[in-house]
Amino acid sequence: MEYKQRLQDYIKNMETDDIIFVSSLYEEHFSDVPDGAFFKMVERMTKEGLLMRVSKGIYAKPEATEEQVENGVLNFYFGENNDAGMYIGLKLYNKYNLTSVTDETRILYSNLTYQDRKIIRNVTIYRCPVELTYDHAKIIEMLEVLEHYKDIPKLDKKQFARFLVQMSKAYDDESARQVLEVMKYRKSTIAFLKSVLDEYKVPNTMSVYLNKASKYRIPKL
Repeated sequence: MEYKQRLQDYIKNMETDDIIFVSSLYEEHFSDVPDGAFFKMVERMTKEGLLMRVSKGIYAKPEATEEQVENGVLNFYFGENNDAGMYIGLKLYNKYNLTSVTDETRILYSNLTYQDRKIIRNVTIYRCPVELTYDHAKIIEMLEVLEHYKDIPKLDKKQFARFLVQMSKAYDDESARQVLEVMKYRKSTIAFLKSVLDEYKVPNTMSVYLNKASKYRIPKL
């Protein structure tokens, strides 16, 4: 009963949009409890309505709304200082006004997952193999947009042109090479990036990733 009360007190002190990773909670706060007893206690409390299961190993307060649960998931995977995660997909395109199309799904890269892909409700998290520094994130944003350029629904070409100018100004060649060492993008995407940088006279070494004898299909600027 003492263990259950401790867990109830912990849950009571949580914010409504907090989420619990039970394995981490056990290691950090309840390691003095036999692990089998702890996880059974979590299961019982879930059946009693004192906890809400969000996904495998992840729980929230029972009164949390779907939006609060989603915010809790996003807050965790973006990191305490908002420096461990970044949006890709539609949310990225919306960020730069490349399209007005939206949906409820959230797709992101994060440094805070060990799984290649994890899906929690409407949120899909992909493991990012490079530290998401400001410069790395800017490179990834540019590569993601160029990689999926043809698939962006109702693309605003004027905003796309502005995006290319903005990204070219923020381009850092060393960061680009660090990203491309560990993340896979199509050769045509790298050729597209090179053509954009060359157009705006930004020094770059993207040719090292390309075959001089190959002709890559890239959109005309």
